[in-house]
Amino acid sequence: MADKNFQMTQRNSANTAWDNLFPLTKGGNVTASNGQTVDTHVVDTSHVRYAPDTGTANAKVVTLNPAATAYVDGLPVAFKNAILNTGAVTINVNGLGVKPVLKSNGGALVSGSLKAGSIYTIRYNSTTGNFILQGEGGEYGTAAVAQVLTGYTLGTDSGVIAGSMPNNGAQNKSPSTVAQTIPAGYTTGGTVSAVTGTAVASDVLTGKTFSSAAGISLTGTAVAGRRSATGTVAWGSGLIHLGLTFVPSVLLAQSIGSSGAYAKAWINNTWVKFDGYSSEPWDYHTSKPTNTNVYINMGSYVNGISVVWLAIE
Repeated sequence: MADKNFQMTQRNSANTAWDNLFPLTKGGNVTASNGQTVDTHVVDTSHVRYAPDTGTANAKVVTLNPAATAYVDGLPVAFKNAILNTGAVTINVNGLGVKPVLKSNGGALVSGSLKAGSIYTIRYNSTTGNFILQGEGGEYGTAAVAQVLTGYTLGTDSGVIAGSMPNNGAQNKSPSTVAQTIPAGYTTGGTVSAVTGTAVASDVLTGKTFSSAAGISLTGTAVAGRRSATGTVAWGSGLIHLGLTFVPSVLLAQSIGSSGAYAKAWINNTWVKFDGYSSEPWDYHTSKPTNTNVYINMGSYVNGISVVWLAIE
């Protein structure tokens, strides 16, 4: 016999029309065109069932009704999270056992992934033996707040956070005798001024370094010159310290202002006297001076005599 559709009706209380009646029918007695009964459809794993979480921050507990009887591939669970998570999360559905809840990339949930009072959907992966949080953002970069410019934001596992990298604008530097600090942070660019001196290696003493338009940190090649000093001292002034700033290798003295000519010199590591007089302007030194404390003796000269002296490094 062919399937028939039946409808039960009765007269209304005023006996003016027919009211439709819908008798209670068991789900197991109602079959869809694919042969699946309503009862079977209700527990089908392709349909999401909901229950509140009754667990702790990182160990969720959900009791579905009708109950899930096994962790099958694709099993969906929707739950209202009770407590904000503080780290990796597990869930136990209908006492079937504890399973990890992971992000879509397979990584563990981080603190703050599940907000208190929010509803989340997860599905079971029988291959890996864990639930996957649905709609989760997946991969994030590795940038931290200090690596994101101030005024801009960054998406992270913990939500959107603000960057803290300073914006230093353009940085322009000129040559200086001291080190110059470039501040940490973002810069739009800038310039470092060039060294514009004109010196070349032959202008600078050997062993000394310099920078100019010819190059940076160049080494000089010029041979060092010798310093010299000269002066005049008068008769009767006694033993005079010449105040040299170098050790002399040559000392000369010549008297002026009289008929006599007193002269003596230190040449080729020997004192040389150029006159027959007994007075000697360098008689304080019996050998070549070895430091800057060089004296000339004017105590034995006659009135009116002065001596011009010359010292060469």
